[in-house]
Amino acid sequence: MPRWTAVGALRAGLLLALVCWAGPAAAAPAELEFAKGVVAYSQGRLEEAEARFSAVLAQQPDNVQAQAYLGQVALARGEVARAIELLGRVVERAPDQAGVRLDLALALVKAGRLEEAESQLARASTELDERASVHFYLGTCRYRLGRLQEALAPLRRAQQLDGGFAAAAGYYLGLVLYRLGEAAQAEAEFRALAGRGGEDWTAELARANLASLGRGGGDVSPARKRWGLFASAGFQYDSNVTLNREQASEADAAGAFLAAGVFGLPVAGEHDALELSASAYRSFYFEDTAADFALTDLSAVARYTHAFEAGHQLSLGYLFDLDLLDDRGALDPAGASDPGFGLFMHSHTGLVSARFAEGRAARTVLEYRFQAAFFFETGRDDFGHEAVLRQELGFLDGRLRLELEAGGLYEDARDRDWDLWGLLAGLELRGQPVEGLSLWARGGWRRENHHRFVAYTGGRVDDLVSAGVGLSWEVWDHISLGASYLFLDNLSTEFSQGPVQVADDPYSFLRHVVCLSVTGHM
Repeated sequence: MPRWTAVGALRAGLLLALVCWAGPAAAAPAELEFAKGVVAYSQGRLEEAEARFSAVLAQQPDNVQAQAYLGQVALARGEVARAIELLGRVVERAPDQAGVRLDLALALVKAGRLEEAESQLARASTELDERASVHFYLGTCRYRLGRLQEALAPLRRAQQLDGGFAAAAGYYLGLVLYRLGEAAQAEAEFRALAGRGGEDWTAELARANLASLGRGGGDVSPARKRWGLFASAGFQYDSNVTLNREQASEADAAGAFLAAGVFGLPVAGEHDALELSASAYRSFYFEDTAADFALTDLSAVARYTHAFEAGHQLSLGYLFDLDLLDDRGALDPAGASDPGFGLFMHSHTGLVSARFAEGRAARTVLEYRFQAAFFFETGRDDFGHEAVLRQELGFLDGRLRLELEAGGLYEDARDRDWDLWGLLAGLELRGQPVEGLSLWARGGWRRENHHRFVAYTGGRVDDLVSAGVGLSWEVWDHISLGASYLFLDNLSTEFSQGPVQVADDPYSFLRHVVCLSVTGHM
């Protein structure tokens, strides 16, 4: 319904009453048709309203009010393209009609033409400054276009004017503040909405987003789900097919993989959240030299997060991983007595993470991981410790994020002749240039100092350098495409009486991994 329908209907009713009192000759047929059309439109009789406004335009082609009403009838009937055409003509001929400009903007929003809609709303807001709806739609348009800083003022203005838009404006204001890195202010907006009670959409989504803030991962989303399913399929090429990315093999092959899983958020309070997920993965290789590495992987994750008032977070997590091989004996150096399909290894990882909010778009993360890996055929059990300090920074209104990390590691290998300790460093850059498209690039360095390694008199040092790029594109609401490339260079050095580079060292290698995938989620 147009913004001036109530007034127009009242005037039309008075005009219709005067016509009936004075007789048919007292009014021109076009005026009578217009008045009857306004009454029909206000009562929801859209077909009759369209017929009457069309009759007015047949007699008075320059009647912009009739054309504006005809555009609003088309919009009410879901004929968005026709509404844009009709309302656009009115705005061109009568640019001072700010109310019609607002209706045109809403039609453009429905058509997904956000930049044009934002332009029309910006012009209408100067003349309709006291109308909350103009500022609300202007703010949401800018939010969806990624112009977060510019969205703040109109959303706050809509919240102040209310007009039935205060709650919705507050919800979108929380989303904008979160993406700008103002987690504490975003939480305050969501908490105010959640505390209103009731089950309207703003209160319900505010509660879900409070839980998402407490969870500490990902973007706050209006479509945050409490549970869901996903499935992936893809192709990949690996120049060093192995279960240990830091160990050389003689196999290179292309292959395919399938994966599926389920995730859920059974606890989603304002400060506490529990996230659960489970997945299954299966790989296939097209080359006989890599067939022994065909892998079936089953995993499960549980993560609990508590959010504090200042925006700081504490997380505890557990990851279970089970690997099965088509030929588990192929990796046994001594030769396995049972080379058939079966268990290769299972691992258990514990995680403790503390996240500290620092100002508008920065966070510091302290993270510790402990992993216990038990191998069935290869005669070793590994117990690893890893501690990392990570700095997270946001730029360009949250559309670009940079993560820098540094840390140390120690691994105790039982029933083997070596342990290791080392250092690690890395960076990751993530960006979202347009809605639905995410890009990432990462690089890292990891030094492993091996000791008690009897094959070498003085030990061994490995320097692993890695780099990768990738993208994820949500082509439809439930379908995403992915592509990635990973490069690994492991330089292994033997130490005896002095450092000596070993040219034929089996632990020195280059590795290239290319992956293409499609994922469905619901």
